[in-house]
Amino acid sequence: MSGRDLKTFMNTHRGTSAEAAKLVTRITDGIHSNKYKAVDYDQLKAFAAEKKFEGQMKLSKLRKFEQISKHNKEQNLLKQHHLIWKKEFMKLNNQRKKLQAEIENLVLNNSDEYIFQSLGDYEVDLMDSFNKFKIQTAEPIWTLREDLQYWVAAHNNKLEDDASQSQHSEISVMVENVKEQQQRVLEQLENEEASLEGELLAAFPDLVQPNDKDVETGIPTEAFELECPHDDLKVKVLQEFIALDERHQDRLIDLATQHPDVVINDVPHGSWSPEDHFVYAAISEQYPSGMTNRRLYFLDRMKMHLPHKTKASVISHDQWWLQYKYYHDRRKAIIHDWLRDRKELLQKTRAVFAEACIEQEMLEVKNKHKAMQQQLCSLLYDQVSQWKDQKLEAQQLEEELLARQLEDEQEQQKVVSEREKKRRDKEKQEVLQFNKKRAEEREKAEAYSRQRLEELKALMAEQAEYDKERVKFREDQIQKKQEEIQELKEQAEGEKKLQEARLEALREQVRPNVEADPARVAQQTQAWFNRQVAEDNIVIKKPLFEVNSFTAKQIGSDARVRLESKLREAGLHNTDYARSMLKQMQPPQAPRRDMESTVFKLPKPQDNT
Repeated sequence: MSGRDLKTFMNTHRGTSAEAAKLVTRITDGIHSNKYKAVDYDQLKAFAAEKKFEGQMKLSKLRKFEQISKHNKEQNLLKQHHLIWKKEFMKLNNQRKKLQAEIENLVLNNSDEYIFQSLGDYEVDLMDSFNKFKIQTAEPIWTLREDLQYWVAAHNNKLEDDASQSQHSEISVMVENVKEQQQRVLEQLENEEASLEGELLAAFPDLVQPNDKDVETGIPTEAFELECPHDDLKVKVLQEFIALDERHQDRLIDLATQHPDVVINDVPHGSWSPEDHFVYAAISEQYPSGMTNRRLYFLDRMKMHLPHKTKASVISHDQWWLQYKYYHDRRKAIIHDWLRDRKELLQKTRAVFAEACIEQEMLEVKNKHKAMQQQLCSLLYDQVSQWKDQKLEAQQLEEELLARQLEDEQEQQKVVSEREKKRRDKEKQEVLQFNKKRAEEREKAEAYSRQRLEELKALMAEQAEYDKERVKFREDQIQKKQEEIQELKEQAEGEKKLQEARLEALREQVRPNVEADPARVAQQTQAWFNRQVAEDNIVIKKPLFEVNSFTAKQIGSDARVRLESKLREAGLHNTDYARSMLKQMQPPQAPRRDMESTVFKLPKPQDNT
C-alpha cells in the first residue's frame, strides 16, 4: 500500500466515546490488524447466560428479602396479638377464679339445703360418666396409637415383605373403622350439645338477648288510691304521669328513627351467623377503641379467625355493632330514667298528697287558713314543675353529651379510614410512576441498542465486502509475485550455467603455463603496486559509506514530524484532536502521481456522530 493509499485509508471517527472509537478502528483495520478478533458467539452466549443467571440469583435474593420482611412483619403482628391475648387470658382467668370462689362459698354456706346436695350428687354422676366415656373412647385410641408406633418401629425395614404389606392393609382397614366410629361419636356429642343449648335457650332466653324491663304506662293504681282533699291538685299531679310517659316515649321514638337499621333487624348478631358474631364480639372486646393501631391489629386478627369474611364486611359489621350497642345502651338508659322518674314522681305525689291531707285537716280545724292552703297548693305545684324542668334539663344535657361522644367516635373512625385510603393511593401512584419510568428507560435503551446494532451491521457488511476485494487483490499480487520469483529462479539458473561456462573458459585461459622463475619469489606483487596507487588517490572528505536514505535534517524539516513530537510531549498524541490535526497537515512535497493506487479505491469513512 502506497503513501497516498495510507492517507485515503485514515479514519475520521469523531465519536465522543473512546470505546466506540476503538471499535471503529478495529473494524477499519480489518482481519490483518492485531487488535481485531473474530466474534466468538458461543462465548458471548455463555457470557449472556452467566449474566442472566446472576440476574436470576439477585432476583431470587430480592424475593427472599421480601419474604423475610413479610415474615418479620407477620411475626411482629403475632407478638402483639400474643401480648393482647395474654392480657385477656389473665383477665378471664381472674374472672373464672373469682366466679369459682363465689360458687364454692355459696355451696359451702348452703351445704345443708336439699338443692345443693342434689347438685353435688349430679356433679359426681357427671364425673363418673365422664370417666366412663374416657375409658370407652379415649383410652382405646391412645392404646391403638402406641401399638401402631411399636409396629411401625418393628417393621420399618420390612415393609417390602408380603406379610408386612398384608398386615399393613389390615391395620389400615382397622384404623379407618376406628376413624368412622370416632366420627359417629363426635356427631352424637355435637347433637347432644346442640339439644342442650336449645333447651337452655328455651328455658332462659335472657342468656342470649336480655329483654328490657317493661314499663307500666299511665297513672299507677297506687296514685289513684292516694287520698287528696283537692281534686284539681290530684288531677294535675296525676296528669304528670301521662306527660312523663309521653316524654320518654318520644325519646324512644326519636332514638328508633335515628337507628332504623337496628330497629328493623333487631337481632344481636345482625346479618352474620351467631358463631361468626360471637368470634367478632370476643375479638372486639380484646382490642378497645383507645388502643394504638387498633384497626390494624383488629382486622388482622379477624382475617385469621374469619378468613371467609372480607375486610369491607368486617368494617360494615363493626359500624353496625357500634350503632347496635349505642341504641340498646341508650334505650336501657331511657327506660331506666323512665322507671326512676315514675318512682320518684310517685314518691313525690305521696308526699304532696300527704301534705295536702295534713293541710286539709288543718283547714278543717282552722277555716281561717283556707287561702293559705290554696297558696300552699300552688307552691307545691310549682315545686313539682320546677322538679320537672330540672329533670328535663338534665336529660337534655345527658343526651347532648352522649350524641357528642358518638359523633367524636365516628369522626375518629372516618379520619383513620381516610388516612389509610390516602396512604394506599399514594403507594399505588408511586408504584405506577416507578413502573412507567422504568418502562420508558427500557424502551429508550432498546431503541438505542437496535439503532447502534443496525449501524454496526451495515458498517461490518460494507467492511466485509471491502475486505473480500482486498483479499482477492492480495491473492492476485501474491500469485504474480510467485510467478515472477519462479521466472527469476529459472533465469538465475540459466545465468549460473552461462557463468560456469564462461568461468571454465577463463580457467582454460589462466591455467598456469609458465616457465620456472625462482627470482619472482623475492619481488613485489601486482596487488601491492595497485594498493600503493589507490592510497595515493584517497579523498579524505568522502563519507565512509554511501547514504541512499533520508537524513535527520530532511526528516526534521517535515512539519508533521515536529507536530507529532510536540503532541507526544504534551501527552495528546492518542486523542481525536491529534488525529484530526495530523490529517490536516500537508507533506513538504506533494506525492508523485505514479505513487497513487489505480487498482481500487477505499470507501469514504462514515460520520458516526
